[in-house]
Amino acid sequence: MKALQKQQRDEVKKRVIDRGVLVVHTGDGKGKSTAGFGVAIRAAGHGQKVGVVQFVKGTWKTGEQAALRRFPEIEHVVAGEGFTWNTQDRE
Repeated sequence: MKALQKQQRDEVKKRVIDRGVLVVHTGDGKGKSTAGFGVAIRAAGHGQKVGVVQFVKGTWKTGEQAALRRFPEIEHVVAGEGFTWNTQDRE
């Protein structure tokens, strides 16, 4: 196992292109925000650049917004226009 780990580390050192990762959590039900923020906090803890775009329904103030203000290394953007039945047929 140590030989395999050394081989992997050596391969990573040779790379010249930095790549990012995009993680998208969608679907019905609960757990998307929890999963997304968990990934973001772990990545920031490992020194990676982290950005979070959170789509919320309306102008809700979320606990995540307050918490992430304590982590300036995580860029957090809140977007969304509210519930879909309030945003259709605006005229």
